[in-house]
Amino acid sequence: MQQTIALPLVDIFKARQYFYQFIQVLFFEPVTKETLAQLQNSNSLDDLRNIEEAGEHLYQFFAHTTEAELHDAKEEFYRLFIGPETILTPPWESVYRSKEGLLFEETTFQVREHYHRHNLEFIKENQEPDDHIAIELEFILHLNQLCLQNVDNYRLKKLVNHQIEFHEQHMQQWIPAFTTKILNHTDHSLYKGAALLLREFTVSDYHTLLDLKEAL
Repeated sequence: MQQTIALPLVDIFKARQYFYQFIQVLFFEPVTKETLAQLQNSNSLDDLRNIEEAGEHLYQFFAHTTEAELHDAKEEFYRLFIGPETILTPPWESVYRSKEGLLFEETTFQVREHYHRHNLEFIKENQEPDDHIAIELEFILHLNQLCLQNVDNYRLKKLVNHQIEFHEQHMQQWIPAFTTKILNHTDHSLYKGAALLLREFTVSDYHTLLDLKEAL
């Protein structure tokens, strides 16, 4: 009989899904009025306050920001991650790991190989770098979604091991520097909270994956 995922594990993977989706949205695009309304009308807003310093910053933003004030958050997103002038906190791994701080360096193609191992391809491959933080988070989300499917233990172990590998070879190698740079360049509660949550949650999640590996 095929072994399938146990209930407590389902809860772990569902919690990971929630946090990665939330963080990924914050770094993928400026917060929209739909995202703001969804959070303000949900029961999860108060839960943010349980995530220590990161959660308090995010709670203050989502609980008190109006649609009219979203423009300031959008401007801050562009100032930090897009430009049009100097990009203060580049959201690409290769910038932090290559000697010259350039895009499309070796780490970009290493990240791409991880995607290809699961028959995934960045829709803007060869046009934009594959190692944008939002795309790396989306990749982890994809692997986590596979874990939530009716997979046997052998497949589950492989998925967990690949996520550990991706953390060790990529995410843990540059997220600390990336988030430190954000914190040095912004006083905006949304992006201070986003940076702290990204840094704290990915470290915590890495250790969760190590524990899962031992338990499987």
